[in-house]
Amino acid sequence: MEHRDPDLPLTEFVYFRTDCDRPFYMIHPDTNERIYLNTRAAWWDEGDWHGGEPINRPTYTLRINGRFTEEFKKLIGVEGYDNEL
Repeated sequence: MEHRDPDLPLTEFVYFRTDCDRPFYMIHPDTNERIYLNTRAAWWDEGDWHGGEPINRPTYTLRINGRFTEEFKKLIGVEGYDNEL
């Protein structure tokens, strides 16, 4: 189900998956193209459109919400992003 969650006070988070079997994607804001994340860890702002496709077994994720420092953002390659928290 595609969605975004713009009304939450803390919208940055790091997302860890135990496997990559469940297709999960971000939606490109200009082209509306689904960009699939084939990784066990990702970062994004919940205000970005995203979604997942179902599979026929349970999957598990770990999500860490927070207000991340510029130093941390630089380490993970998203330096300069500001969601105006």
